[in-house]
Amino acid sequence: FADWQSGRALINSDIGLYTYTGTGNASVVSAAPKGKFLAIWKEYVFMAGRIGTPNQIRYSDLSDYTTWTAGNTLNFDTNDGDVITGVRNLKGKLYVFKRYSVHRISYLGSNPTFQVDQVLGMGCPSHYCIKEVDMGGEIGSVLIFPTTDKKLAIFDGYNVQIVDRKSTRLNS
Repeated sequence: FADWQSGRALINSDIGLYTYTGTGNASVVSAAPKGKFLAIWKEYVFMAGRIGTPNQIRYSDLSDYTTWTAGNTLNFDTNDGDVITGVRNLKGKLYVFKRYSVHRISYLGSNPTFQVDQVLGMGCPSHYCIKEVDMGGEIGSVLIFPTTDKKLAIFDGYNVQIVDRKSTRLNS
């Protein structure tokens, strides 16, 4: 589920994108692509994890989740066979996760509308374990996620801190 403007819910499923206002039945958004990951950011809807294009994001037209212009795409090719594993918002930016990298999408507001930059040489294997946590104070919100090499990363949008505590096995 994602909250669109005016209390409308967008529901992403493996059979398509649906819209629901709270009454009646959910209706399909027929023009929307099918994908694993949905994010709403800067009045655009972003769809990632699409079959056949696992390193590309398509996005809707501005303030219109029903129109998906063919040229509205962003590519995240890293030439390592890696695919997009998740998408998250943090501090006014949109972050795209792969298993071995994280990319930041910045809004430019003109042509081109968006800029993509790789910001980390580590990533996360699963969308479901990337969590936003408010640390309070000067730190504010961060994304916490396990890395592919089984460490815990804390990412503030620019810097990453690795929590690497060696575990010990108790013999019984």
